[in-house]
Parts: sequence; structure tokens; C-alpha cells
Amino acid sequence: MSCMNFPRIVVSMFVGAICAVQNPAGAGWGDLVGSGLLQGATQAIGSAIGNAVSGKDEQQGAQQGAQSVQSTAGRTYAASSGNRGLTLEQIEALPTRIAPLEVQLVDDKPEVLRAKPNIAIPSYAVSFLQSGDISAYAGGRGSELVQRNVRIKVALAGLDESDYRQIANEAYGDLLVRLRAAGISPITHQQLGAVKGYAEVARIPGNRISDDGYITGRHEQHWTVYGADQAPLVKGMAMQTGFAAVAGSQAVLKLVDAAYDRDAVVVQPLLVLDFVQMESSGSSTFTSRANVDANLLFAAHPRSKVDVNYAQKKGRGNIWGGLAMKQGAYSDEPFAVLSKVSENTGDQSLYQTVSAIGLGNMFKKSEGYAAVVAKDRYKALARAAYSAFNSEIVDKIVKARASGTHTASAASDTGGSGIPGLSF
Repeated sequence: MSCMNFPRIVVSMFVGAICAVQNPAGAGWGDLVGSGLLQGATQAIGSAIGNAVSGKDEQQGAQQGAQSVQSTAGRTYAASSGNRGLTLEQIEALPTRIAPLEVQLVDDKPEVLRAKPNIAIPSYAVSFLQSGDISAYAGGRGSELVQRNVRIKVALAGLDESDYRQIANEAYGDLLVRLRAAGISPITHQQLGAVKGYAEVARIPGNRISDDGYITGRHEQHWTVYGADQAPLVKGMAMQTGFAAVAGSQAVLKLVDAAYDRDAVVVQPLLVLDFVQMESSGSSTFTSRANVDANLLFAAHPRSKVDVNYAQKKGRGNIWGGLAMKQGAYSDEPFAVLSKVSENTGDQSLYQTVSAIGLGNMFKKSEGYAAVVAKDRYKALARAAYSAFNSEIVDKIVKARASGTHTASAASDTGGSGIPGLSF
């Protein structure tokens, strides 16, 4: 790989660091994100951009203001382009009060929310997208029957762990305030701590967890989930899948048993925050051009949800409900700029020659970008997301309780597993 398009003021030690990050000892993109090396390198770029837009490197600074990028490969060409926007300095100067996003939650089982007189909130989770990776393939057609592949990778830069934890803590505190303003006194993690058996609820060490990658087609995403300090993550409930989710069902059973002693329904919110929208031409055998693009766009992702459970009888499983987002809630407010940190483009002439003699060569083009954030703007958008998300939660609880009383038999029992449709 080669390093390209760095601001001239970045000293050689930073260039070396970024080059090393591109592929240290054959590490994959997920390894780079998880290692923290990419974040350190892109923070150096962020500093360089700040100097650039302040006038120390005006020409390069102008190049760093991209809000979207595209990469294309055809039979005889490969090209990249970007949609230039505001510089990082200009974004940092924008207002930090942003209107709430238009979040909508759907409650398919309001009877579960009103099954008990109290609401317990043992956990509040916020998941942050750390990186996205998308690719496109084209096999060509007719005289262009030769293969090509393009890929764009984007990683979030400019935030550290304290920023993520601050947002998670704020979001949880905001929900408590809204519940109390609606006349609901939530039972907290600390209050549940006095209940026998609650201490046995499995928690996630460090109150944070990163996933192994969420893949849909040719799009891969990596997330890190943080719990609020006063409402820590419950094992199996933080975007975990497979055996981790099954193991988490045991934690749910202990939660609802503890809440049973407080005559409460268990409510566990998970807010998922996205920062980039990525699209590709997909996998198409008879298309002559492969195209991918990435667009900075802050969003409350539709994987956001609220798990709702309660015990009809202690030690006899749980009744399951929940709130779900049917679609994402987006904001076009600028909060970051895209900075290229790597590019790997195959030899176009060699690719054409080898393909022409039928050796099945594939032309590959890969680019890596850092989404360098204006920290205050990102946090402002996070507040716009969690305030709307929490408002919807409270609204659904109030409406469910206003619509009548509930008898436990009207809900669907999960058979004691904690997971709908699965029994032990």
C-alpha cells in the first residue's frame, strides 16, 4: 500500500505511523480499528487538518473538506472523487444545539409495558459505529468480460473512550429525568441491588464490548457498545449474537425475578448511533462498472430498540415485549470531514493485458478514510438522538398505561428461556 494526500505539515513520524497502521503484520481492518492504532494515526491527521484550515496549509486543507467519496472501476479506467464541503474548522464553529431527530418507536405489545405498576431500568446501552467497509464487484459483459473490484473503508476518528462514556451516561440520565417528569419513578440498578439474587446477573467486564463485525451482503460494520455507569451492560443484551445471546437469556431470567420483588417491568434501552451511509453497485456478473460510495450522515440506526420483560411468577420464566425502530432517524447536520489515509490501486495496464490473454486477473482498488469529527458537533447530534429516543420511550410507557390494565395471560410466555420461541 502507499500513503497519499497527506497535508504537507504532517511530519514523517506521523506518516510512518499511518503507513504501519495500514497493514501491521497482516492485520485486518477490524483488528486495526480494535487496536486503537488507526485512531491515533487519524488523530494526527485531524491535527494536521486543523492547521491546514487555519491557513498553514490552505491548499491541502481545502482537499480535506469532503463529506462524501466515490470509487469506480471500469474496464479501462479507475477513478475516485469527493464531494467537498465545509472544512473541519468551519464545522467546529457551527452551533452545538441541534433539534431532536425524528425517532419513532413501535410497540407491538403495549400490554407488557403496563403489566406491572413500576418500571425498572437495570441497563442502558449506547452503541457507536466505529467503522464501515463496503465493496462492489463487476464481471463485465461482451468484450468487457473482465473482473474488477472496488472497496471503501471508513473509520471514526477524533473521539476517545471518555467521550463515548459521557454520551452513554448523559443518555441514561436524560431518560430518568423524562420518566420522573411524566410521574414515573424508575427503579434503578442501585435500588435493585438490594434484591436477593440480583448480584448474580451477568455483566460485561469493563462495561463495554466490541462486536466481530455485522455483515449484510458486501457491507460490513464494526460497533462498540458502552453502558451507562449507573446502568451497566447486561451480558447477552448488547448487540450480541449466537451463544452470547443465549447465555444472556439466563441474565434476563435473573433480572425479571429481581424486578418481580419490586413489582416492576424490566426496560432495557439500546440506542445505536451511525455516522456513515455506504452504497455499492453490488455483486453483478454482467455489469461493466463497479462503484461504491460513502456519505457522512449521522443517524439513530434502526437496530436501536428497547427490550421489555417481566416475570408472571418468580422462577417461571418471563413475558417478553419491546419497542423497535422501523426506520432510521437521520440528520444532515455536518459533524466531520473525510480524510484519505490509504489507497491501494492495481496496475491498470497489467490488469488489462493479463485479462486479455484469458488468465482471469482481477483489478482491485481499495481506499481507506478517516472520518475526523468535530467533537462538540458529534456530541450535539448524539444528544439530538438520545433525547428523541428517550422521549419516545416515555411516550410509549405513558400511552400503554393509559390504555387500560393488563392480565398476565394476555402476553406471550417465552417458556422460561428469556428468548421468544426458545425453551430450556
